[in-house]
Amino acid sequence: MCTQAFKEHFYKKIQWADIDPCYIEKCIELAKAEDLHALGWAKNKETWINPVSLENHAEGEAVLVSRSDCVLCGIKMVQVVLNIYGSGCHFESALSDGSFLKKGDCLGKLKGPMNILLSAERVILNFLQHLSGIAYMTYKYVNIMGDTNTRLLDTRKTTPGLRALEKYAVACGGGWSHRKGLFDRIMLKDNDWGARGFERPGVLKSYIDELKQRAPLLPIEVEIDRLDQVELVLDTQADAILFDNFSAEAVLQGLALTQGRVYTEASGNITQETLSAYAHLGLDFISSGAITHQSVWSDIGMDWL
Repeated sequence: MCTQAFKEHFYKKIQWADIDPCYIEKCIELAKAEDLHALGWAKNKETWINPVSLENHAEGEAVLVSRSDCVLCGIKMVQVVLNIYGSGCHFESALSDGSFLKKGDCLGKLKGPMNILLSAERVILNFLQHLSGIAYMTYKYVNIMGDTNTRLLDTRKTTPGLRALEKYAVACGGGWSHRKGLFDRIMLKDNDWGARGFERPGVLKSYIDELKQRAPLLPIEVEIDRLDQVELVLDTQADAILFDNFSAEAVLQGLALTQGRVYTEASGNITQETLSAYAHLGLDFISSGAITHQSVWSDIGMDWL
């Protein structure tokens, strides 16, 4: 089913509107509870106090500033964080997610009760720094790929509980979402080969036939780690083949075998150092977990006025 319409099942540019607002609030509430209410610690909670949380009605102003080059992500969370910490705070944003920031750029100004701004500072910065770091790493990968029709995809190698936000960060950096979880694509990986006996004649084909009957609209992708597995996959109704930990030369051999009958993806050991070797081979997709799990937090700070 190699049509452009069906191909679009395999990638998506995550938008802010795709993320459930209740999920965002829960992420922030969890971070607030860690910082203010000792969430996660078993003892001595009754002896702890946060001095900046004491009632103080004095007003204050601060600005968010980039202290290094990066790609902005998470700016829409700032006001949500302030609302969860208390009332009376306002954030005036100067930039939007996906903006490229140079050192010294101002992201926006915060105004409101001093105790709320000071209490919320670290949680605001944690989200901004973490998500902007992923966006910047993705931006670097996209630039390395250059002028190619191959799309860069993320993976499920995300921080537990933060997947939607991290995949949004990938989009802000110019990347695309591979799949949200186990629920929106059928992907048969190397452990499925071993556990389900796919090497035995007819087993893989009959298994995929059953999957197509049960979930005809879900794309099916099969991960392989040897070239001789290509023909086994082509003999089924699978929609895509993922070349896992293949060299660029081996991927070229695999692409010749597929002859455009399925969509193709390479993954495994895709880093900044190796990416350029794969970018122009003619793959439909390249996926990399490194854009999330090897990203470095961007340096963003809050300066009091």
